[in-house]
Amino acid sequence: MKILNQTFCTLALTTVLCSISLTAEAQTVILSGRQIRGSIMHPAELISKEITLNRSYQVTNVETSGDGFWFERNGQAGEVIDSRVGAKGTILPAGTYRVFPTLRNGQNEASVKVTLD
Repeated sequence: MKILNQTFCTLALTTVLCSISLTAEAQTVILSGRQIRGSIMHPAELISKEITLNRSYQVTNVETSGDGFWFERNGQAGEVIDSRVGAKGTILPAGTYRVFPTLRNGQNEASVKVTLD
C-alpha cells in the first residue's frame, strides 16, 4: 500500500508540474474594439475592454472593418496603424491595452480584432 501511495503521489506531482509548465507557455490573447460615429441623436462611442499583458506579445493577426486602428497603452493613445500596411510582427511590451478602429470616410461603425501570441 505504501508503494502504491508513493506512486500515486509521484504521478500527481508530475501531472501538476506538467500543467504548470503548459500554463507558462505562450497563450493567445485577443484584443477587440469598436467605434461608433456620433449623431444628433446618439453620442460617439469607443468600446474596448482593457487587457493587461504581463509580458511582451507579438501581433500575429489583425481583422478590421475600418481604415486602420490604434492601441491605447496605459491610458495613452498611440499612433494610428494603417490597415493596409498592418501591424503583424509588432511587439507590444507589458502594460494595459485597449484597441480601437479608425472609421473610414462616411462609415458609421467599425470594429477591430487583434490576435497576440
